[in-house]
Amino acid sequence: MNTADLSLGNLQAAFASVPGVQIVVLTGGSVSTASIVTYESVKENSDGLPCFPSSATVVLASGAKRSLDAVQVGDEIVVATAEGVLTTDTVSALSLADEDAVSTFLVLSTAAGRNVTLTEEHHVPVGPSCCATLKTAGEIELGDTLWLSSTTGAAMPSAVTKMATASKKGLHSPVMTNGHFPLIDGIVTAFDSIGTVTAAGYGIPILEATGTIELFKRVAFDSHRKFIQQ
Repeated sequence: MNTADLSLGNLQAAFASVPGVQIVVLTGGSVSTASIVTYESVKENSDGLPCFPSSATVVLASGAKRSLDAVQVGDEIVVATAEGVLTTDTVSALSLADEDAVSTFLVLSTAAGRNVTLTEEHHVPVGPSCCATLKTAGEIELGDTLWLSSTTGAAMPSAVTKMATASKKGLHSPVMTNGHFPLIDGIVTAFDSIGTVTAAGYGIPILEATGTIELFKRVAFDSHRKFIQQ
């Protein structure tokens, strides 16, 4: 959807089939725009945030590896589509980043030797195909299939062989502008439920195009939530 399509009617039509999304018109002077305000990821309790530690890494479009505490708004990182195709997407201003927090994380290890460290509430694509079926990390069981980066251009499967806990610093969650699935430490992850990820693919480009993303933060999220630096 481009900026020429940003009428209220078109926005309502675009989001009509997306679960958990409500369109609200915000009018200020002569400016009329729309924001997604029913976000499944909005939680008042910061202990429930779906996040990774600061030491977790992503791969930039250039091929360089970067820790999450060094990721910035606008970075292009490797992601997967809902069909499991590896591509890149842009880190949005809605990404979470609290470098000072210390939390207990789950560590999921796979048969391929990859490990991902994340909070229990974070979603991960699982199952025989990537990437529309999600579980939270707390729901993962030994033997579940996760999806990993590969050199073929498509995510590859690998079973969970070990689960542990670890205390680490930082709470970070890259939210992708076009609703794709970020690869963290080489494993495909999802920044929220499938409904919210789908909604983000529609909504974040609209928020960016209309310059209302900062307004959306104030309306939709707890004031104590820490976002990535722009």
